[in-house]
Amino acid sequence: MEKFVAKDELNDVIYYIGYSDILHYEKFVFFIRGTGRVDASHDFGMGAEASLFGYSLVYPQKSYLDNEREYFIHDNRQQRMHDNKIVIEDLIKKGAKKILLLADSEGTMLAPEMAVEYSNYICGLVCMGGSISTFEENLLYTVSNKKGIFTNTEDLGILTNKISEIYSDPDNVNKEFLGHSYKFWISYLKYNHSSDLKKLSCPILYINGENDDLDIMKQIIDIQKMQKNGINIEQIVYPGIGHQMKAEREKLSKDILDWAVRNKIID
Repeated sequence: MEKFVAKDELNDVIYYIGYSDILHYEKFVFFIRGTGRVDASHDFGMGAEASLFGYSLVYPQKSYLDNEREYFIHDNRQQRMHDNKIVIEDLIKKGAKKILLLADSEGTMLAPEMAVEYSNYICGLVCMGGSISTFEENLLYTVSNKKGIFTNTEDLGILTNKISEIYSDPDNVNKEFLGHSYKFWISYLKYNHSSDLKKLSCPILYINGENDDLDIMKQIIDIQKMQKNGINIEQIVYPGIGHQMKAEREKLSKDILDWAVRNKIID
């Protein structure tokens, strides 16, 4: 594992590259992690199987990890998009020609837009535990169906009021909801994954747990519609599994590799 620093006028972004025996600069698996103030080392090893096929593995570090308050202030979709784009630009300077995006949870709400912006380099997109509906739609579904932390009948009214309050005060980094600032929430609530997915020609794979706090049936139907419209998108749903799929790590790796072989991402 080697440490690199990508620089721009706003802030330096740290990232790590892992590889099997030779550091390849032409083909990368770029991991976009989920939520949380967690060091990139937590993700080392994700996608490691691709190193056997000549891919180097990239793990971007989130900004402001060493300062809890600064991290809270800057934790939003715009900051994360900025950091990841700076790293991708640095990889392109180093000679990147093929980049496979491997996104987890919150990272799946960044990856489709990144894939569109760097479509000349993106050879595939894998989203684990992600939805193609907006964050707002998923929150309302979760509350309406009393899933996850939302188990009380009054939660729907509380949530709709909270969403209205967030929309009326979108830049507030002092008020929080479920551990994140209003600015964090507003940055994700309306992002339309489907709009970006429909612009992509690269292969797309969504992997979900049957018991995730998403409308899985709606997701299956929406993806089937996209397939009928010529989008190269597939979905795998693991029965009896929730949002976290760590218990299925071996199966997850095999399914992603099989998909990558079928789509000639690896050979």
